[in-house]
Amino acid sequence: MASKHRKTFYDWLTTRFVVSLRNEDNFALKRSFTLNYAQILVFLLLSFILFSVFYFYIFKNLYDYYNNDYENERRLKLKYMKMSLKVDSLQKEVAMRDTFIQHFKTVIKTGKNVSALKQYSPSQPLNNDTTITKH
Repeated sequence: MASKHRKTFYDWLTTRFVVSLRNEDNFALKRSFTLNYAQILVFLLLSFILFSVFYFYIFKNLYDYYNNDYENERRLKLKYMKMSLKVDSLQKEVAMRDTFIQHFKTVIKTGKNVSALKQYSPSQPLNNDTTITKH
């Protein structure tokens, strides 16, 4: 009785195949390759690793570009500074308008001249000791 050769994993990996490329018109042999499953598996594994590293690098850079915490924080701080400056200038303008309205009311009620308008500060009361004089 002849013993049957049992195919092992090593035999399966090292079984050679010939891949031939032929011309469509006359089926002349253009090129032929001798391959086995081990070479194909190594090629596929290296291709997968190469593409994985490439895509990881590209997508990590894109993610960092759009989700850069430092850049977002810097933009938000700049926006906050601009808004706080705007609020400060609006508060000063409102205070100046309030003083103008107070001076105007004083002039209408008492008929006195308010010459302290130029050096007015909100913490100081109005100087009502001067009267309006006609030139």
